[in-house]
Amino acid sequence: MARSPPGEPTSRDAEHQRDDILQQAQAHRRVSVIPEDVSAGAKDAETPWDISNTSQLQYWAKYQPVQLLQSLNELRQERDAALSCIEEWSDMVDKVDRANNAAISAQHQKKVAQEKVRALQSKNIDLEDQNGRLEERIIESQSDRALQRQETPSSTVSNSKSRNPKIPHPPLYCEIDGDLAIEDWTQRIRDKLTINKDHFGDDTARTIYVISRTGGTAAKHIQAYRTNDPEHFAKPEEVLSMLSDIMGNPNKKDDMRRGFKTQRPSRNIKRILGS
Repeated sequence: MARSPPGEPTSRDAEHQRDDILQQAQAHRRVSVIPEDVSAGAKDAETPWDISNTSQLQYWAKYQPVQLLQSLNELRQERDAALSCIEEWSDMVDKVDRANNAAISAQHQKKVAQEKVRALQSKNIDLEDQNGRLEERIIESQSDRALQRQETPSSTVSNSKSRNPKIPHPPLYCEIDGDLAIEDWTQRIRDKLTINKDHFGDDTARTIYVISRTGGTAAKHIQAYRTNDPEHFAKPEEVLSMLSDIMGNPNKKDDMRRGFKTQRPSRNIKRILGS
């Protein structure tokens, strides 16, 4: 058997060298993630957004789960944003509906108010007509009275002079030590009753008037007489006389008691005491 020259590779060495090269190539070769048994339709979706059937979904879930999950998260975010927009639009629609309802209600109220205004205007026109007729009647009445006064001037003058002019009321008389003495006040009352006697109907009216011009202590003295007998005073002079006796000399009874001691015993004690 012939031997190969020294330094020349043999066929066995060539086979070993070929196997080493194949092993190295096999070690550096990139293994495909797509198995050979996957159908062609499952690989047609280049991105998760292109998935259109369950085969493509199963493919991405099995061989590209991270990218599929990221895509799903993005989809959820977009869905949430869309739902938020829908809620906002729904709120806006509700607000618009409420605004429309309020506008419709306002229009209805405006219509009702306009009808009321028209009714009031019509009523006002009627009232103005009535007022005009009343003014005409007043003018006619005034004209008639003016004509009557012109026709009967003497009767008008006599009527105006039928009552004396009213003089001021005397001030109220209240206390003994007041600014007005009882004598001055009673004289003013008598002047009032004399000059304006035609203003009082009878003695009762004049008596009540005199009582009405008192106050304080003077009124209390009068009330003491009228408590059990409201008609105790029948005439105004009775009131004036009583007040003059009491308010003019508050020590009258004491003075009369002292004078009684110097009088003869035969004098009537009641007359001396004035009671």
